[in-house]
Amino acid sequence: MFITSGIGFLVPALSYPIGNLTRMGPGLWPLSLSVLLVVLGVVTTYRAFVSPTESIGKILIRPVLFMALASIFFAAAVRPLGLAFSVFASVLIACLSVANYDKKAALSVAIFLAVFSVLVFIKGLGVPLQTFGPWLSF
Repeated sequence: MFITSGIGFLVPALSYPIGNLTRMGPGLWPLSLSVLLVVLGVVTTYRAFVSPTESIGKILIRPVLFMALASIFFAAAVRPLGLAFSVFASVLIACLSVANYDKKAALSVAIFLAVFSVLVFIKGLGVPLQTFGPWLSF
């Protein structure tokens, strides 16, 4: 994946002028990062085939499913439901990825993150999102 991403960014980076270290062109930074990604991918692949490995074990589907569902829900609900409710519900959906989660802790974390998100992103940074969307207008 690192190698593929690195090559994917390397090809367009070659179309920009690179320049030199004293007078850098716009293509030097993406080219450098692409080469680093490819090198990281080669080293990771080499270590995967050379080092002794252990069995991966059982793949847990529940955490993957609920974390993906929480992300998809947030992306789909942030405009119609607003930031506060979307964060609150996404945290509760993500908590379902654990078999025996503490319901009081999940609720308190969801409330804290919803309030914190509204304060930071809407009030502090001025992100143009509604606190409560048009579907939840109070």
